[in-house]
Amino acid sequence: MKLQIAGLPTGHDRTVLRGDPATERFSVLYYRAERLLCAECVNSPADYMAARRALDQGATFPPRAAADVSVPLKTLLPSPPKEATAA
Repeated sequence: MKLQIAGLPTGHDRTVLRGDPATERFSVLYYRAERLLCAECVNSPADYMAARRALDQGATFPPRAAADVSVPLKTLLPSPPKEATAA
């Protein structure tokens, strides 16, 4: 098993289980006031990378949407701003 952790769960008031621990592929997302604090991902590298990116950007995933494993977490990230092109 591979465990990857992004952020710190200190002070969380809500957890979201993404996936099924029985499959040995799941993530636990920790929130405080609906803001993502931490993700602990077991055999879920895509969840880990999306959570790390969200935390680096100061973004979050809505908890209800994040619980739906049919939706990749990376699709819940805000789109990066488009760079202005020089005229």
